[in-house]
Formats: sequence, C-alpha cells, structure tokens
Amino acid sequence: MSTTKSKTKSNREPFNTLYNQGMILGPDNQKMSKSKGNVINPDDVIKEYGVDCLRMYEMFMGPYEDNKPWSTSSIKGVYRFLDKIWAGIETITTDKNKENSNPKIFPALNNLVKNIDEKIPNLQFNTCVSDFMKFWNEFSQDIYKDDLKVFLKLLFPFAPIISAEGLSRLGEADYLDKYYNYQSVWPQHDENTELLSDVKIKIMIQNKFRGEISGNQALSESQILELVKTDEKYKKYLPEKISKVFYVENKIFSIV
Repeated sequence: MSTTKSKTKSNREPFNTLYNQGMILGPDNQKMSKSKGNVINPDDVIKEYGVDCLRMYEMFMGPYEDNKPWSTSSIKGVYRFLDKIWAGIETITTDKNKENSNPKIFPALNNLVKNIDEKIPNLQFNTCVSDFMKFWNEFSQDIYKDDLKVFLKLLFPFAPIISAEGLSRLGEADYLDKYYNYQSVWPQHDENTELLSDVKIKIMIQNKFRGEISGNQALSESQILELVKTDEKYKKYLPEKISKVFYVENKIFSIV
C-alpha cells in the first residue's frame, strides 16, 4: 500500500491545546433534560443572584474537566461571599483610616497573587475561588484601599462587574479599558517575600502574652514593632514609653 503526502497546506490552529470542560448536570446528578424536569435556566439564576455570582459559581463547582451537579445551596454560598465583598468595598472606600496599604497583610496578599497567577493558566478555577474566600474571611478587617485594589484585580476574571465597580470607587474607573492589555495591570508577585504560613510570632507586652501575628522572613524587628503600634488589638496594652524590645526571629516579639 502506497501513501502520498497531501499538497494542501495545513493551517496553524489559534491555540496550542484543547481542553474539554466537564458537563454541568442537573441537581439530581443526571444530564439536564426537559423530559426529566431538571434543567437549570441561567436567565433565572441571573435574575436571582446576578451574573457575577453565576460566573463564579460555575468556576467554583469543581475541577474544570469534571462533570458536576448543580447545587442551589452552594450558589447561595457564593452569593453570600460576593455580598461580603461588596459590603467591604463600601466600607473600605469611605474609611479615611484605611488609606494606602497595610503591611500586616502584605505577606498573605503577596501569596494570594502568586497562587492565583499560577492556578489560572492551569484552569484551577475552583481552588482560586477557595483561595479568595479564605483570604477574605481571614483578612477583610485589615484590608486597606491599596490592598483592596490588588484583591479586586485578582478577582476581576471571576467577578468582573463587582470588581470593576469597586476599582472605579477606588479611582480606577478606566480599569476595564486597561484590562485589554491585562499584563500591564495584573498584580505582580514579589519573589523576595515568602509567606511562612506555619510560623506564628507570639506578641508579649510587659511580660504578658497578648496574641500572635503571622510571621514572615522579610519582616524586620522595626516592621513588627510598627504593626503592633498600629494594631488596636495591641495598642491598648503598650506602655507610654517603650524602653526595650526583644525579638527572637519567627518566635517571640517582646515589648517592655
């Protein structure tokens, strides 16, 4: 059997890899069908929860390639999360005490940038949403305006409407236009700062334990002192005049 080469030139595909996403099943874990009465109409979902919520929930349902059943209770959880973010936007953007950024949360925010930046190309959207939720639940009370900008820029591909409105309130009304060249506005991870999530620094004030803060190798003694002096949790315990400071790296920070 002889073979011949085709004379037709092959066209280059506009992409390198094809990924097939999983199917969204009905609440009964079966393929959606009108005859089964298990069809979820996206227009109805949008009317009740909004476009951002539907978009983010579809990313949160599970691994990109898996078949996933629809769950009304789970989309309500995403809706509550976005509602918390919106409430945070309204509070932080009008708080004059939260200008610029909070060094206390920089290591965690920097780590979030790294995680989201690495996971999006690998289509790990569900764990991205989990990372957003974990960060917001832990640090929402400590976020300042510049921190919020970074968070919303990371959130933009997942919830573009809320993110764009929040950024507009923070003085970046043209962010949507800039995003078409997203590499110029996408947050950058600082490789010189590494989050040590397993390190807790004990804060001792006048020989009494007052709490813990997350430790980071990049935090100096002066930076930790500044965090303690600006945190309401510790300020009330500080002496009028600090005479001595002792710091055992990544373990104990003591003020006398």
